[in-house]
Amino acid sequence: MSLTFHWFLPTYGDSRHVVGGGHGVATGVPGAAGGRRPADLGYLTQIARAAEQLGFEGVLTPTGAWCEDAWLTTAMLARETERLKFLVAFRPGFVAPTLAAQMAATFQRYAPGRLLLNVVTGGESHEQRAYGDFLSKEERYARTGE
Repeated sequence: MSLTFHWFLPTYGDSRHVVGGGHGVATGVPGAAGGRRPADLGYLTQIARAAEQLGFEGVLTPTGAWCEDAWLTTAMLARETERLKFLVAFRPGFVAPTLAAQMAATFQRYAPGRLLLNVVTGGESHEQRAYGDFLSKEERYARTGE
């Protein structure tokens, strides 16, 4: 059995905490992510290149109202790296299936073999509603299964 390791792209900003402004942590909380180091493209490029140089297979790019868009961010970073894979988090129901397939095919064409998908059934209910998704958790899992 071989192990592969992935790193994390803090597309909402960086600090000593993993999440800030999402998952119940308010933005602007001292020490919370998003309040210490902004996630500009230069900084995210540094992280991606370092992960690649250190032998990580890929990087997880989160999804949510509290961070930058995972698809756009990773598309830009794919040009800045050579072999690093991008685990793009996305939520079924937010993007039409045919559009998601087209986005994935385009990504694969320009960065062959470097796209991985993290299907996120849903976050916190209040965040889902902010996106216009009023399904219950059980209904979201059924949608993901479909």
